[in-house]
Amino acid sequence: MARTTTGLLLLLLVAVVAEAAPFQLEWSDDAKKSIGTLYPKLAKAFEGVRAAAPPGKEAEFANATATQMMIVTKAIAQAGAKRDNNKAIELATSYVIAADLVIQAAPAEKLEVMEESFNAVSAPNPLACPGVDKAYCEAYAKVQKALDAVAAVAPAREKMDTKEGILKKGFSKAVKAINIAYARGDEKEIAAVLAAYTKAADAVIAAPPAEKFKVMEATFAEAATAATGASSKKA
Repeated sequence: MARTTTGLLLLLLVAVVAEAAPFQLEWSDDAKKSIGTLYPKLAKAFEGVRAAAPPGKEAEFANATATQMMIVTKAIAQAGAKRDNNKAIELATSYVIAADLVIQAAPAEKLEVMEESFNAVSAPNPLACPGVDKAYCEAYAKVQKALDAVAAVAPAREKMDTKEGILKKGFSKAVKAINIAYARGDEKEIAAVLAAYTKAADAVIAAPPAEKFKVMEATFAEAATAATGASSKKA
């Protein structure tokens, strides 16, 4: 079964590559090795996600893995279209790490882990800022600054709980939304999501200390709604 699924995934890769790159790809030996390692790993990860589907959710889980597979194959194909072996190796390595996270996740968590880890590969690496996507780096830094500002003005007895809650509910949701936009690859959607969270962060930063938490709750909820709307239009 695993061997058959891997073969189908490879056929899908060939189809997407053929559409994205009208010439014969000429991967380096290192790129071939990285890509060759990737697809069997993807097969195992995605099979695990589909196997973990609750009754009645089989189609939803299957569609989710198919979507991620198309994102992966398109990204690899685009690297090939640019004859960028280093980018292909970087992508393959990152996707292998993402696949391993899915494989190691508990069945009930596999779908969420897959979506989060694979979408994160599509977005710029925040550790590379400011040397990558300027708009992304500015939005990421402002969101982080805004949430840190809220935590900083929390009463001493609540600081740890507030900090943890903010990072989990605020920062995590913002990063997820931004990563989803990058995974979809639509420039207008990316710009809209980044603008929504930048606007929310600016409002928090400008708010008086006593109002920061309330402003954060309102503006980040608005940003999340805007991000969902942008994704829905793309879908």
